[in-house]
Amino acid sequence: MAVKRILVVYSNEAGQSGALQIAVDLARRTGAQLSGVVVRGPTELEDQMARQSAITRRLSRGLLQVLKERDEETTGDIRTVFETRMTAEGLTARSDFIDLNWRRGIALAELARSYDLVIMGRRAGDIGAEYFREGPDEVALSSGRPLILAPLERVAMPERLHAVLAWDGKRAAARAVGDAIHVLELCGRISVLSVGDAPPAPAEDEGIVRLLQAHGIEAERLHRHEVEGGISGTILMTCHDLRADLLIMGAYQHSKLRAEFLGGPTRDILEDADLPVFMSH
Repeated sequence: MAVKRILVVYSNEAGQSGALQIAVDLARRTGAQLSGVVVRGPTELEDQMARQSAITRRLSRGLLQVLKERDEETTGDIRTVFETRMTAEGLTARSDFIDLNWRRGIALAELARSYDLVIMGRRAGDIGAEYFREGPDEVALSSGRPLILAPLERVAMPERLHAVLAWDGKRAAARAVGDAIHVLELCGRISVLSVGDAPPAPAEDEGIVRLLQAHGIEAERLHRHEVEGGISGTILMTCHDLRADLLIMGAYQHSKLRAEFLGGPTRDILEDADLPVFMSH
C-alpha cells in the first residue's frame, strides 16, 4: 500500500531541518499529503500553579498570560515558515499545519495513528523544552505507526535509496519490514545485515531476500561479526562503510524499560545514528 499521509513534527529549530527535508522528499516522490505539527502544552509554570494556593495562582496568572501570548506568536511564526517552505516546494495543495495543544488532551502518539508515516528529530516539535513529553521512541511504541528518526544534520533522500535492514529474523525486525514495504520500494538496493558469531541458516537468509525481490527490490545479504561498540556500533559502522541512506530496524525487541536500565541496540542507535532511521514496534 502506498504512502498517502505523512506527519512531520516541526518547530523551526536547527535540529528539525533534517526531518522536514526528508518529509518533503518523500511527499514529492509518493504524492502523499504532508502535515506539519508543532507540539505545545502546559508549561512548567502551569504545572506549578496547579499545586499552588488560590492566592498564589492569582498572582501568577498575569505572567502566565504573557507566556501564552508569546507561545501563540511563536507558533504563528513556525506556521509561516512551514507554509512558506511548502509554497517553495510546490506542495501547498497537499500540505497543512497542525497546532497540537496538550491543553486539549490530545497527544502526539494519538494524532500519529491517522498517518501512514511519522518523521521527527531527536528533539522535536516543542516551543519550549518543558512542553515535549514524547520522544521518537515513545511515539513509535505508543502510536503503532512507523517512524523515521531524522539526524540532526539536514539530509536529502536520493532518487534511489540504499538502505540497510538490520535483520535478526525476530518479530520486531519482521514487523519493521512489513511497515517499511512502501518505503523499501523506493530503494534501489537493500543490504540485509545480520550481526553475530555465525551467519543465519541458509533458509532464513533466502526467505527475507526472496520477499524483498518479490517487491522488485534488489537485495543482498551481509553478515558482520560484532565489533567494539556492540551490535549497535557494528550496525552503524556498516551503514557508514556502505554509505547507506537509510537504516531500517525494529524497535525494542525487549521491553523499553529493560533497555533504559540495561541498555540495548535500539536506544544506542537512536542516540548515535547519523543517518535516517526507520523503525516500528
